[in-house]
Amino acid sequence: MDQPQWGEALKRLCDARERLRSFDSYGAVKRNLNKKPGEVADMDFGYGEPTPSKDAQDAIKEFAAALNAESGAYLQLSHDDQDVVRPRRKFT
Repeated sequence: MDQPQWGEALKRLCDARERLRSFDSYGAVKRNLNKKPGEVADMDFGYGEPTPSKDAQDAIKEFAAALNAESGAYLQLSHDDQDVVRPRRKFT
């Protein structure tokens, strides 16, 4: 895997995060927005909190898949490339 492929995975992750941000009125969405590259998103809903809409649940699933894809792409980079791209792995 090379840096451009990882860059595409990161772009997909950022796009999925932006879509997820539009549903931030749900607690489950807010918890997932705090996830960083390398972490795992979840579909857990707190007791007594409203279940996210179907669109919000789809956005969470898309974000989770994008997190996994970015992590996989990152781990396939050489150690030197990982050192180069590590500063770009955080959200601004």
